[in-house]
Amino acid sequence: MDLTPVEIAEALNLFIEEGWKQKDIADRLGKNITFVSTHLSLLKLPDCVRELYDNEVCSDTETLNNLRLLFDLNEERCRAVCAVAMSDGITRKQSRELLNDAKRIKDEMEKGPLTGSHQNDELGAGNTDEQSLNSGGDGTSEQTGNDDLNLAQEELEGGKNSNGQDDDDEDPLRDEEGEHKDPVKQPDNSGKDKDGRRR
Repeated sequence: MDLTPVEIAEALNLFIEEGWKQKDIADRLGKNITFVSTHLSLLKLPDCVRELYDNEVCSDTETLNNLRLLFDLNEERCRAVCAVAMSDGITRKQSRELLNDAKRIKDEMEKGPLTGSHQNDELGAGNTDEQSLNSGGDGTSEQTGNDDLNLAQEELEGGKNSNGQDDDDEDPLRDEEGEHKDPVKQPDNSGKDKDGRRR
């Protein structure tokens, strides 16, 4: 019988309660210490992340721990991500990108006032959680709440805009009166830095 990750964590915790060190447990089991520490961390999952595990949405130890760390950095964002993941699922790559984004934002906020192209990055800015889970984390629109999540969900599911029309039903270069307008230059969201390397 195979044990689930949380069952493994509970078994490892019995060793800890007996006074064993993680390194000694790893040596005894023939595993590396990362295996032991990663599994033991599952015993500290916040309720929203544990719910993903309990509902069999996610059982990957790295993904669950990435979400646990995201919760420590930004509880509100983690809860929103978990809510979206309940219906859409979440991958290890997405969880890594969400965690790295939260770490980057925290680091930038600790450095002081933001300048240049980063001035719009705030805690909670960057990808909406819906975009992060559906685009692999490359979007850059600002998360402002459930309305944005619902709109993103609708657009992803049906290709409809906020008026219920197909996206290609409207001419994006005409305003409501039919007047032609100049296109707005969008920032480069390629996910690459100025030297062409992936961020």
